[in-house]
Amino acid sequence: MEQLSKNGELKKMTDTAQTTEWENRLTCDPKAFESEIAEYITRCVKAGVTERVAFQKASLGACPLCKKPVIETKTGYGCSGYKDTDQCRFIIWKTISGASVSPADTSLLLAGQKTKPKKCKSANGKPFEAPLVLEGGKTVLVFKK
Repeated sequence: MEQLSKNGELKKMTDTAQTTEWENRLTCDPKAFESEIAEYITRCVKAGVTERVAFQKASLGACPLCKKPVIETKTGYGCSGYKDTDQCRFIIWKTISGASVSPADTSLLLAGQKTKPKKCKSANGKPFEAPLVLEGGKTVLVFKK
């Protein structure tokens, strides 16, 4: 029941008024009802798959913007809330200034720590080293003063 209350589409199944309306539609026009219920089931399945995939991926820590789990994606480490209504846009790219960012680095950043210095390249190709840190939900390089 807890999962039903979290999913707006599935929640309709527990609403007596909704199920009564479905029964009336079935009685009045079975073919139209069959089409409507098929569309409804498709929406429920898609929503459930999205939720399950986000849940199954290991969380690297909490998103600094919305506190939802941060998960690994193909190109970075992003907030699992990116498909939600409010669409959180937090991400740490897997490559920053030519340096690789690992899941362990991401966990450090999400815990408010900085990474070990990374071997980077400037836009003109000059090599340099700098650790990464999160500031205001953005990944930034820390340069010596």
